[in-house]
Amino acid sequence: MLNTMKRGEPGPFVAYFAVAAAGRISALAVGPAPEGLKISDPFQNLRIGVALIRTKYKDAKAMSTYHMLHLHALSTAEVFGVADKVGSLEVGKFADFILVDPRAPDTGPVHDVIGTYVLACGLRNLKQVYVGGELIADGERLPKQDESVFRREVDTRIARLAAENRLTLAMP
Repeated sequence: MLNTMKRGEPGPFVAYFAVAAAGRISALAVGPAPEGLKISDPFQNLRIGVALIRTKYKDAKAMSTYHMLHLHALSTAEVFGVADKVGSLEVGKFADFILVDPRAPDTGPVHDVIGTYVLACGLRNLKQVYVGGELIADGERLPKQDESVFRREVDTRIARLAAENRLTLAMP
């Protein structure tokens, strides 16, 4: 029933499209790229998906920003058989969502909310992240985590990698 096609482009991203028998794209996941080139940016994933489809068909109307957002959320959840739990905000589903502010930093006038979200917003516009309805990231803060634990882990890993590669670090 589903045929998975792999599409690539120059750069670190790979887009995976699940295509229904009728040939219509029914789900999308962009990533992971080859090790060492991974970038976790859902906004960039949306833009790359739109660009890949529009380029493939040489038609700007081949993929709307609304359809790309739908593919990124609900359609993908349907294909993976988890739409009863995730993919949209509904009573009884996990409340996994993000809050963005397209005016901080300013992305320009907002004439089309979905178009602005897909084509203009980025990680700098991300203000809060909720998983299961619980706030897990507020700006740069992780309210339920001890950030000093993360900092120690990062510092330990960097020091280990530097030692393995015989590098001298200029760390405070």
